[in-house]
Amino acid sequence: MELSGGIGMSLVSRKPPEELIYLRLGGIRMNVEVLSGSQRLALAVADVQVDNQLFEAQCPVLLYVNPVVPKHGDRQALGEPPLPAITLEAERLSSPNMNAEIFKVADRAAFTGNSFGSRRI
Repeated sequence: MELSGGIGMSLVSRKPPEELIYLRLGGIRMNVEVLSGSQRLALAVADVQVDNQLFEAQCPVLLYVNPVVPKHGDRQALGEPPLPAITLEAERLSSPNMNAEIFKVADRAAFTGNSFGSRRI
């Protein structure tokens, strides 16, 4: 699944009713695989920005992630897309114990678009 436009969420206070923070996650790619005995999830978010929505805020942008282009040696890789701001790979394994859930999480996700790549997480 791909959400190139992304999603946005607002945190709103109850009293007084006003928007406090706006979070935007852009360029979301997600892949889910259901295998016999396990389920895998790969998630990548290209852009992240958190804005302070308070009136007359001194710092309107709280967090912004600059895209990073992969480098090979001293020169930038030509034609390669920027690295995602957030990546996550996880695998849920079947457990013999009904009261336990076992998850494997990759230390460095290798999200390759529509697959999990060739390495095991």
